[in-house]
Amino acid sequence: VRVAWRQLPPVMNGTLTGWNMDTGVHLNGGHGRTAQIALDRDAKYLYLAYKVHEPTPPLTNKGSNWQDLFITGDCCDLMLGTNPHANVHRRKAGLGDIRLLLSEFQGKPIAVLYRPVTQHPKHPVTLLAATIDQITQLHNAQVAFHRYKGYYTLMARVPLVDLGLSSNHGQTLRGDVGVIY
Repeated sequence: VRVAWRQLPPVMNGTLTGWNMDTGVHLNGGHGRTAQIALDRDAKYLYLAYKVHEPTPPLTNKGSNWQDLFITGDCCDLMLGTNPHANVHRRKAGLGDIRLLLSEFQGKPIAVLYRPVTQHPKHPVTLLAATIDQITQLHNAQVAFHRYKGYYTLMARVPLVDLGLSSNHGQTLRGDVGVIY
């Protein structure tokens, strides 16, 4: 995905105003489940926009633990390898690999960052069969969503520093975007 450099930040109201979703990725999960995902950035923030179609009530997550929202309902997902020296053919998460989940928790938007591997894990958490060295709520991130009949839109503004990313204009990253239904 090409991440465009924004001159002006998007309006963070959850409606995708000012986004060109055709510049991103189109996903088709079958059975009426599709998504369009676009990423932009500036010197301080990564901006994410999702338009997700689903046949069930859109963006529903009734989880009671913010750390495992990917188990309990709908989420928007971004996985990045932020370590430019990591083996690109690795089969397991390594230092610098992150996962950002965007969803709702107790009716409010939330951003949760997972670092599967850290230098000095203090309180690893086991979720299902995986152990995650660090799970953090990103309180400095701004997440907004809007529900419509048959789909929802979600957008987020996440400080680059919270993701371990630099403000380097030409930075190339490996990663994946997705949606959890």
